[in-house]
Amino acid sequence: MEACKRRLAGDITHAANTDDFKELRREAENLKELSLNIRWNSVCSKKYDCLGISSSVCRTKA
Repeated sequence: MEACKRRLAGDITHAANTDDFKELRREAENLKELSLNIRWNSVCSKKYDCLGISSSVCRTKA
């Protein structure tokens, strides 16, 4: 029980291994891609709405 309390409090450090770093890098790349897609769709949607064109054209980015 005490070990859980310390871990939850952040008192225990964890030595990260190569797999941990690989997983974090993959997750960071996925988040970057998601962020870019969201931003792209937002900008594109605004742009095409102003022009009166369907924003579905924009979603097929190359």
